[in-house]
Amino acid sequence: MNIGIDIDDVITDGETYYAYAQKYIVETLRRTPVIVNDLGLCEHASYCDDLFGWSQKESEDFWNKNMENVLSDARIRSFARETISALREKGHKIFIITARHNGEMEIGFKWLENHNIEYDELYFDIAEKGKFAKEKNIDVFIDDSFINCKSIDENGVASYIMDIRTNRNIDLSKTGIKRIFSWPHFYSEIEKREELR
Repeated sequence: MNIGIDIDDVITDGETYYAYAQKYIVETLRRTPVIVNDLGLCEHASYCDDLFGWSQKESEDFWNKNMENVLSDARIRSFARETISALREKGHKIFIITARHNGEMEIGFKWLENHNIEYDELYFDIAEKGKFAKEKNIDVFIDDSFINCKSIDENGVASYIMDIRTNRNIDLSKTGIKRIFSWPHFYSEIEKREELR
């Protein structure tokens, strides 16, 4: 199978982002670092405005000051490397597909290399992931953004959403999107799909 995988909050653990965000709130905004919207209902990929109650200007300022560190220092999600490696060993092709901009490519290459993430193809700056996945004959795609997962699903690609705090309470019942709670969970879903082929 051709498996599409997002980087941020799928291969990486988003907790690094939260640590930098809280430091920014205290040191730059001079506010208490309170999460004002932790309902798990942020449908879009860039959710810091909703999560921390930031204005667009505050969000842009945060990313301008912290983008490189947030991306470079991100921790790897538990069992991501091992699962991706095991999927490749079984003959699946791994397509890393991210909305990260081309200006962030070098950081992404280095991070994947430093964490020994194996892949067959890597694509940056992909805004329309559903359409792209269809064009690349992706069979299965895992992302953290509901908007991306919905687009992937609507383009006829099996869509899985990695459970994170900002998508936790989004109702998936009227979609074909399946919620995944860990990398071993995703691996078991791929095995089930193989059995049905």
